[in-house]
Amino acid sequence: MRTLSLTELLASLQAQNKIKCTSTVPPRLSGLSKSCKTFYFDLGARTISVYLSKERVFNPDGSEVGGAYYHENKFLWATLSRGKQRARQTLSHELAHVMQDAVNGWPPEQEGSLSCEEQIRLYEKYYYHFDDDYASKNPVEAAAEVFRVLLGFREAYELWAHNPELLVDYGNYWHNVIKKLTPPVFK
Repeated sequence: MRTLSLTELLASLQAQNKIKCTSTVPPRLSGLSKSCKTFYFDLGARTISVYLSKERVFNPDGSEVGGAYYHENKFLWATLSRGKQRARQTLSHELAHVMQDAVNGWPPEQEGSLSCEEQIRLYEKYYYHFDDDYASKNPVEAAAEVFRVLLGFREAYELWAHNPELLVDYGNYWHNVIKKLTPPVFK
């Protein structure tokens, strides 16, 4: 199966185009048991597997998990159980984690490895704008949530997502990340 480039994947998510998938069994480490649809994208020298499942997965507290990025194994998954639009939102968020990992050089440890000084600076600057939303959890999640919004997936209750200064600052951060991860085009 052909793999997508980062640019193609971002364009597909923004345009809400259908991404061609194959059927496969899920990875053992994900906790999923049913078969998934799968597609792949290239990021530098790595190919990331993306699994889309109709299976619902829950945290110990009973809240539903929309998706996850598995740092060590370089794959992510999202559930389709909450609809395609919500799956696109989740994919956008988890894709941000993949890019955070890649721009930091795929460090071997997971805890704290996705963060960087610029994310911390932005998080400290805008922390109080995030209220009690998921974006307030830490600098890594804040950057991923803003990335989702920058791709056009905004929730009505997210007041911070209407802050133009916040969006410009994080937009500049993500522009630089994507620029570092996208190979230059030679003319």
